[in-house]
Amino acid sequence: MEANAAYKIVSTEYNEPFFENKIASEFVPTKLAAQFLGISENALRIKVCRGQVGAYRFGRSLRFKMAEIAKLLQKKE
Repeated sequence: MEANAAYKIVSTEYNEPFFENKIASEFVPTKLAAQFLGISENALRIKVCRGQVGAYRFGRSLRFKMAEIAKLLQKKE
């Protein structure tokens, strides 16, 4: 298994998770990203349409990289 794989084996004990999902912690939904930036969800979607903010599609929903959102917040301040 690659070191950069999306999942890594954490534990094989009964009550602990077998895989740790790295994707879930790296990408955040629209609602959380908007709250983090202090803007509405609709304003964030408009920024995506205008190309001001990068977004990723997972099915029908938009996801944002937390690192990119943090950079936007630094620019805002």
